[in-house]
Amino acid sequence: MLKLDTPFTRRKEKAKERLDICKECDHYVALTTQCKECWCFMSAKTMWPSAECPLGKWKAEMTQEEEDQLNQKLGI
Repeated sequence: MLKLDTPFTRRKEKAKERLDICKECDHYVALTTQCKECWCFMSAKTMWPSAECPLGKWKAEMTQEEEDQLNQKLGI
């Protein structure tokens, strides 16, 4: 099967990696996909390249400004 390598597919792959880390954390609430530290919905937060884990388990991949520019290019 052909695997596309686009900014969006890379973002989804990174989000999955981040969410997998969250799922192993004691602060993760699987029922709601929320973090008990920041109360964010991690299924959404992990999609943002500028977001980071409040416990330092994963870091931001880019600044908010860089993410805004990428989103504009992607039309999101």
